[in-house]
Amino acid sequence: MTELNWQWPIIVYLWAAGVAGGAYFATFLAHKFSGGHYHEARRVAAGLGIPAVILGVVMLLIDLGHPVRAWHLFVRFRPFSPMSLGSWLLLLWSVLAVLLFLSWWGQSLAKRGAAGGIARVIRAFAALRGVEGLLDWLTFFLSILLIAYTGVLLSTTNVPLWSSTFLLPALFVSSAISTGIAAINLLGAVGVGAVDTSLMSKLCKGSAIACVVEILALAGLLLWAAGTPAAALAYAAEPGAPCPAGLEVRLETIHQVNTLIGGDLSFAFWVGVVLVGLIIPLGSEFSLILRGLDQPSRELLVLLTLMVLVGGFILRAVIVFAGQM
Repeated sequence: MTELNWQWPIIVYLWAAGVAGGAYFATFLAHKFSGGHYHEARRVAAGLGIPAVILGVVMLLIDLGHPVRAWHLFVRFRPFSPMSLGSWLLLLWSVLAVLLFLSWWGQSLAKRGAAGGIARVIRAFAALRGVEGLLDWLTFFLSILLIAYTGVLLSTTNVPLWSSTFLLPALFVSSAISTGIAAINLLGAVGVGAVDTSLMSKLCKGSAIACVVEILALAGLLLWAAGTPAAALAYAAEPGAPCPAGLEVRLETIHQVNTLIGGDLSFAFWVGVVLVGLIIPLGSEFSLILRGLDQPSRELLVLLTLMVLVGGFILRAVIVFAGQM
């Protein structure tokens, strides 16, 4: 098996891309299904996603270790290379998000009659209003690809834990949506973005659904990866015994799962991912529903959204590290 050496920069890269794509995905759907009532939330999502994607690109540059090598990813498009495809998704998504953000900003300045050199330049982007719908749909489509890519990148490798089942992309997609929603609600709770209170309530429920899917995907992934025939257990019980290639891969998968749930990464997995990132936020949302409340208090919402964001980051960390152990 080809040895990989993916460290923290790749983990930040996967997390940041998921947050950016998940935030725009959620706010786009909320805007469309509400009849256009949540326009401001899309601006917040675009404004959040741009620095998140830039962070992801910077982490990718750091991981590659040489800027010249990194720029090859953005100059030469190789559709069958997951890393090249992901780099271009980041690039195209960020370009579209910047254009949308400048268009909205330009329209806002035009309404206020803002003058000045910089204001005139930004107001010029208000001309994009005619193609804003197209840009919006393209950004949404790329958001779907972006959040799916974060799981597909791992599943296309020959690492048994990552490639043993289709559930890893499902896990990362649901995690990207929940962390993206958490980021939007966090900005709304602290007053950084103009996120409608009613939208935040709906997003909390959407995040709960994403968390349920995430739990099911995570449980399915671990059960599928850890499932082993009796023959493999027999080989495992006899050190040094010759082992067919297929069973060797299965044993390696079992070892990686054991590292995740009962080994060096078990504390981070059970406490950071399961308890902090999933069980507590999901339990809090169910508690609110049972009590007939729309959303938690501002302070509790800040805490819960931070827990989801941290849990999503730790999820990527333990999955990446377990696959290399």
